[in-house]
Amino acid sequence: MKVLFVCTGNTCRSPIAEAVFNSLNTDDNITSNSARISIIPGSKISKESAELIYKGLKLDLKNKKAKQIENELLEELYLVLAMTKYVRDHLIKYYKNKIFILSEYVGVGDKIKAPYGGTVSVYKNTYNQIRESVSLLLSKIKKD
Repeated sequence: MKVLFVCTGNTCRSPIAEAVFNSLNTDDNITSNSARISIIPGSKISKESAELIYKGLKLDLKNKKAKQIENELLEELYLVLAMTKYVRDHLIKYYKNKIFILSEYVGVGDKIKAPYGGTVSVYKNTYNQIRESVSLLLSKIKKD
């Protein structure tokens, strides 16, 4: 099974979700990746996101480059999880039965707001919200 986390720029939320998922996941048959819908050449993970991932998961992703969403990437996926309604709506016409908003899919309900440009506290709140959602996601996947 392949899971893709998607946000607008692939610099904050979706790379955090990918890192948390891959760190907490114990099933080798389930993998995750992340991507963006916007076109921002040369962008990479935000400094704040990389620091939180390092502190929380001991993963060094400070040089991770943002990845553009591509058809080949989506065709082989089981589940596409958007961080917001905007991102989901942008992709739903192509992937109707595969795409959901992460927080709604796991029953948390609140959208995961972009922390980009926010304070360290805003980034920490986003990280914690994503970590909780991804933990619930892994439990849900194991039940199914």
